[in-house]
Amino acid sequence: MTVTPLLAPEITVIETVTRHPLNFYESPSWFTTELLRRNR
Repeated sequence: MTVTPLLAPEITVIETVTRHPLNFYESPSWFTTELLRRNR
């Protein structure tokens, strides 16, 4: 009797995410302006 696996083993992909120094992520000026306009 031959046993054939029905599912292939799962492959785990690990992505490395690096953080910007001081957690600074600049937003475009148009986005900041619009955000301030909507939250008044």
